[in-house]
Amino acid sequence: QKREESSRYLGNFLVVQAAVAVTFYLLLILFVNFLNYPEIIRMGTYIVGGGMVVGAFVRPFSAILTAREEMHIIAVVNVIVSIVNFAMIFSLIQYHGSLNTFFVVSFLTNVLTLVLIAGLARKYFQRNASALDREPAMDVSIILQRRH
Repeated sequence: QKREESSRYLGNFLVVQAAVAVTFYLLLILFVNFLNYPEIIRMGTYIVGGGMVVGAFVRPFSAILTAREEMHIIAVVNVIVSIVNFAMIFSLIQYHGSLNTFFVVSFLTNVLTLVLIAGLARKYFQRNASALDREPAMDVSIILQRRH
């Protein structure tokens, strides 16, 4: 509804998303360590869980771009990441990669997605800076407001 407040929403969403993602990641690490899962499971949890934390930061940027009806940016990122992901997984299968390598590929795919979507969103925001308001980005009160 209020496109001019999108930069503030993004800042608020990033703060909340960071807190939630890191909290759940730490809980996941505690869980696999407390229940003495095998080393391969713990390593996978550390790596893939870290990738999930990185991936969680994609959602705020995607939400802003979607709200601004810039779906073509998200579509381009999804196509690029899908091609890279397919190539990496195919290479792992072809060259008999280990499970740990698969975990790293998953992590790197999330990093690639974040870099692409955040970079393209940043370019979009810079190009359309006049449409964005200049208020502080960390006003958490906007998240707490109820929609009427």
